[in-house]
Amino acid sequence: MLVGHHNPQVGGDTSHYKGGIADTADFWPEIAKRPQVKAYIHGHTHEWTQALENGIHIISTIACAYVFNANTNATGWTSARFNAHGFQLKLNTLETDHAWNGEAKWFFGRQPAPKKTAAPKKK
Repeated sequence: MLVGHHNPQVGGDTSHYKGGIADTADFWPEIAKRPQVKAYIHGHTHEWTQALENGIHIISTIACAYVFNANTNATGWTSARFNAHGFQLKLNTLETDHAWNGEAKWFFGRQPAPKKTAAPKKK
């Protein structure tokens, strides 16, 4: 899992690209060729959105202090839980009655290919 502030300029909705990583065209292929990378998590847009690019989850988390747009943003923090198959992100909003408070999503994918083993020798 990679965590950064700025959003990559990949993953679908170009409205999220503004202010993103200017050299995404060089940066993203370096990430994509590493099968151990499962996700890129960022802030910057202050939204709770998910996308997928080259099998890598792109996840935008909410802000801890500033709301750009009350219809699409919330303030709070994101907690994470991991297991051998993936990870779960859970939103904890400062406004306890916010619709996103307690929302949790599991993310899976980009599991490394199993190591090839030699076939047993026949007797």
